[in-house]
Amino acid sequence: MNVYFDWVVVFQIFCIVQGITTGIYLLITKNKRPSHFWLGLLLLGMTLQVIDYFFSRTGVYYRNRWLYFSPLFFSWSFGPFFYFYVKSLFQKSFRVPLWHFLPFGCQLLFYLVLVFQPLAVKADFWILIHKPYTRYLEYYGACLSVLFYLTYSLSLMRKKNKEPRSLYYFFNGLALFYVTAIIDPIINHYYLAPQAPKFYLTALVLPIFIYGLALISLFKKSGDNIRKKTSVKAVDKDKIRLIVWEMEQNKLYKNPDLSLPMLAQQLGWHPNEVSKLINEGLDKTFADFVNEFRLNEVKDRLLKGEDQQFTLLGIALEAGFNSKTTFNRVFKEQTGMPPKAYKKSTQIIKRNDTAISGS
Repeated sequence: MNVYFDWVVVFQIFCIVQGITTGIYLLITKNKRPSHFWLGLLLLGMTLQVIDYFFSRTGVYYRNRWLYFSPLFFSWSFGPFFYFYVKSLFQKSFRVPLWHFLPFGCQLLFYLVLVFQPLAVKADFWILIHKPYTRYLEYYGACLSVLFYLTYSLSLMRKKNKEPRSLYYFFNGLALFYVTAIIDPIINHYYLAPQAPKFYLTALVLPIFIYGLALISLFKKSGDNIRKKTSVKAVDKDKIRLIVWEMEQNKLYKNPDLSLPMLAQQLGWHPNEVSKLINEGLDKTFADFVNEFRLNEVKDRLLKGEDQQFTLLGIALEAGFNSKTTFNRVFKEQTGMPPKAYKKSTQIIKRNDTAISGS
């Protein structure tokens, strides 16, 4: 079979191989983290879209018209994959509402129905419906979906001090790319002659992002393995115990404005050293480290029954949380349930303890 080749096709092949191998590796590797699952699905989904571009550019579709509307274009799944990948970096387990993937299900059904239709039906659908209408609905829906979920992903990373840094800047670039990609159809429709070659930014740039995301994931995984091997030797355990002791004895966490430089000043160390000790020695971000102390105080006071004299929000504010929103978010992330539900569970425990002691 004769196919068209140029430098773009060669790069597409390279990125397709890279995306498929890395995606499968992340899904089947031993001791994989939850984030590997979401990243693997994301890479495979984006790679399928590049395969669609490859078939179009090389003439595979033209010479094998039965492949028209093959189920390769799942752009409405990218946004949720981005978000749950980032969320799984900070939270080991969480519930995944299925409504996030309802648009993806509709897109899958759309292509599964069309791919098995006769060529004449596909041709009529392309000319009368898809080319003038549903193609733009799918394209703009995908762009808006990705931008919506990237916004939430970046917001989550900002709450975690923009960690991991490489992924934070990569997602910013990806968001800028999708904002720019919105103008693709406008340029093609209003500024190019009807017979002129069409300009598709997504077809040209998306493979680059797939390759970059694959490299980030592989380097991050190898870096994690290296840190696991060296962290015991590199981190001073006595200093870690001193950090924990300082937090517990002086209750520094009760200061809602506590920052890494403030803790470092209290210890008389450089902020970078404190950050490294917490990140590598305790495998936590500074924010998670401090919030864990605050959360433990709230839970202890609830078990002691202090919620009879103070409101739940009052206890949280005294423990160092600076707002109800932050308290609710951190509490649910760490315990898997909202504060009020946890409060009810402590009441049940106290009633059971009273019944046991009374008997």
